[in-house]
Amino acid sequence: MPAEIVFLISNDRHHPAMVEPVMRQILERGQAGCRVVSLCELRGQTSPTDTFRRIGVDCRRVLPFHLRRGAVARGVTASKSVSGRHKHLQDLVWRLAVGPRLAALLSPDPAVVVLPNDAAYPYDRLVRRLRRRKTPFVLLQEGIRFELPGVPLSRAYGSGGAAAIAAWGDSSAGYFQSAGVEPQRIHVTGNPRFDGIESLRPKQRPQKQAAISEPKKLLVVTNPIDEQGFCSSDEKLALVRRFADEITTLVEDRTLRLELKLHASESADDYRRALAGSSILSQLSIFENEPLFPLLQSADAVVIMASTVGLEALLFDVSLGVLELPGTGFVFDYVRDGAAIGLTWSRPMAPQVLALLDYHSSDTARFLMKHLHRSPDRPASEAVALLIVDLASPGAG
Repeated sequence: MPAEIVFLISNDRHHPAMVEPVMRQILERGQAGCRVVSLCELRGQTSPTDTFRRIGVDCRRVLPFHLRRGAVARGVTASKSVSGRHKHLQDLVWRLAVGPRLAALLSPDPAVVVLPNDAAYPYDRLVRRLRRRKTPFVLLQEGIRFELPGVPLSRAYGSGGAAAIAAWGDSSAGYFQSAGVEPQRIHVTGNPRFDGIESLRPKQRPQKQAAISEPKKLLVVTNPIDEQGFCSSDEKLALVRRFADEITTLVEDRTLRLELKLHASESADDYRRALAGSSILSQLSIFENEPLFPLLQSADAVVIMASTVGLEALLFDVSLGVLELPGTGFVFDYVRDGAAIGLTWSRPMAPQVLALLDYHSSDTARFLMKHLHRSPDRPASEAVALLIVDLASPGAG
């Protein structure tokens, strides 16, 4: 009987996009069976069962109902943004619902468990159980890596005891080593989600001198910096409101068309309330559930805060700006390494955004090479599949 590999997901967008091509590779080889266990409902999302059914893979939900977004699942382990009361609620939900259900769905013990996180709730509880059961697990890197406020490296992402880590690039490998992971457990594979992404990139972007009357599209992509510990939820919303207020004139004179793309854990209603009374709200497009890549295809510039979307924007050859987080600065290496413009609050924002529209970095290729391994001979999905199958083989470990 072939080995069984279980893939855990907790996001209905980029997690399926990462694991589906890997499962296709495994199933084509016929060396192991695959199934999916989904925590999406815990995060207020819907398990993408149809996505996996199309390739003949069963997807089981941990919870049969949706929890309110952010009610339990928000917060990184040890982050200052997670209160004692919230941790108590997480423990309660784990003991009464999530823990027992996961135990049932992972019985009998699979040969290997593949998961995108080993630090955030409830993955932190799960990996402790996997270690006790001596069930090997593979950490499939889900996003760019950087230190989080209030999270010691000893409890950071990647330090949960994975038998193997599939890292996106050399910079991520360095991060995992700094978190105490033994080098032989770190494998630089690339990101399966980015296999073939070049085929989606527009062949040629509009020239800058094209029709002056046509506004340029500025795509602002938010992410839960509050859950990461950089600020409170109210402070995050206020930051977006402040940015919108400072560039309102550019929207009103049709220099810009502003779009706001939210993270899966965020609510459009929260942002509408934060922008209430602003004249920009009536001219703003907010995307809550729409896929990201089509928005990048048509964007002239992208603004992020602390997000992997910066890499994706660069892969789509879009001008990138990083918004300064008060008290922190510019998160990750985008600005430091010259791949993006840093949008600072110490100067008027509108002129900086105008400069961003004409910004193209000569350092983009070098930056992407540092952070994303891409082999012309072996796609990332194949590299990850081989890593998992090898670990699932008899005598592995």
